[in-house]
Amino acid sequence: MNKTSPGFLALYLRMFIKPKSTYEILIQSDKKLRYGFYAFLVPAIGYTLFYLMAYKSGGAPSTFKTPG
Repeated sequence: MNKTSPGFLALYLRMFIKPKSTYEILIQSDKKLRYGFYAFLVPAIGYTLFYLMAYKSGGAPSTFKTPG
């Protein structure tokens, strides 16, 4: 892949608009494993933040019951 290849955020957002051509770019990239890990972290961090905020406000977004 050339040195002017798009970064993670550009590829992540492009995936929603042009998935086929984005996959072709990723297949040729030497950073595909790193970008895959970053893409995994996006929803994982988002859900963790949601869970913590819901727990702090008294909600329980899972089967666990809040104390009190």
